[in-house]
Amino acid sequence: MKTKISDFDFEIQGQTIVGKQNQQYIYNNVDIFNTINIDDVDYIPVYQTGMYYEMNDINCPTNNIELSEEGGTDEMLLVINDVDIDDKEAIELIGRQYALTEREISNIKTVLMYNTFEAEKVLLELGLSDDVTNYKLDEDELLVSK
Repeated sequence: MKTKISDFDFEIQGQTIVGKQNQQYIYNNVDIFNTINIDDVDYIPVYQTGMYYEMNDINCPTNNIELSEEGGTDEMLLVINDVDIDDKEAIELIGRQYALTEREISNIKTVLMYNTFEAEKVLLELGLSDDVTNYKLDEDELLVSK
């Protein structure tokens, strides 16, 4: 199995002030994506912030990135990412569904773990702050850096 990983690209969807009155922070809505080529077939993983919430409060999305189920990630990548590699029955089902061997599934899962780590680095390199004191509202009520 041959795999190639493309460079990452990103899109900043916006920034908003979220949280409780005494614990406000900036939520950076970011998509990070690239292409994983497996045996000459391209698969797109999309990582997004806001997939989880602080204190289980939907009004407090996190700035951590996760592989997104709703952002356009290829289904095969989601299935392999979520599987426990020690669950032989699940591995066998995935193998039949996508015509993959156990070793190929394991290799793809390893590639996804590496890819997630690299996507996290991209997010850090963007240097987006979650500190509300670094921002102000402009005349259009949009957040801008101070």
